[in-house]
Amino acid sequence: MGLPIRRIKAMAKEVFKKEGRGGELSIVFVNDNEMKELNKRFLGKDKPTDVLSFQLSESIGEVIISTDTAKRQAIEYGISFISEISVLLIHGLLHILGYNHSKEMREKEEFYFRRV
Repeated sequence: MGLPIRRIKAMAKEVFKKEGRGGELSIVFVNDNEMKELNKRFLGKDKPTDVLSFQLSESIGEVIISTDTAKRQAIEYGISFISEISVLLIHGLLHILGYNHSKEMREKEEFYFRRV
């Protein structure tokens, strides 16, 4: 299953634009084995996760998404794979933008998911 790279890039640009943020962003797609290693290395958790995000500098960020986990979660939530990728991307972007898990972040996620 191919990923709509143009759509994904446009979504990221739109979220950054609406949040008044510019800069460079890497979006990386990995499998669960790779994600497990990254999660262990950076967060000390020996298991895969759906998304990791890192602010590498003031103007550079990186979002890493496990396609394996995204596929499972899409089935579990009854949504398309691309919709789940979108949810995870928005979640990761908001973390880069400084949001932490909160009601405000959840509202932003819902807003952007509907808009992009």
